[in-house]
Amino acid sequence: MVVGHVELSAAGWANYPRATSFLLRPERVGVLPQMLTALPESLTLIARGSGLAYGDAAINEAGFLLSMSRLDKFLGFDRVNGIVRCQAGTRLADILRVALPAGWFLPVTPGTSRATVGGCIACDVHGRNHHHAGSFANHVRTVTLLG
Repeated sequence: MVVGHVELSAAGWANYPRATSFLLRPERVGVLPQMLTALPESLTLIARGSGLAYGDAAINEAGFLLSMSRLDKFLGFDRVNGIVRCQAGTRLADILRVALPAGWFLPVTPGTSRATVGGCIACDVHGRNHHHAGSFANHVRTVTLLG
């Protein structure tokens, strides 16, 4: 156990495989640099959204999981052009709650609206219309990474 961090048994959508990891759950983006600098260099880190990937995309045996659950802020919506700005932990359902009343829908959606934007980008999800709309990444204009 790493002092100051919660131990968590995590899995993807199929609940297999499972891995024991150390959970980091930042309250806001501003605390990330100091949080990440304080981690032991010997342990690995992976971001985790809703944990809905079919395989083991966001589990990290004996390493750190960076929960995006509180980094879910909706930063802006251009109602004229249908452009959304948000943090990685924003769920598709949250975007639809704002976009639908303005006459917009996501061009690509996976089988659940509980997926996060970061997870959709990382897994480059597709919907039933992928033959003409492409995948999620085909509709992302920019990504800002914290490095």
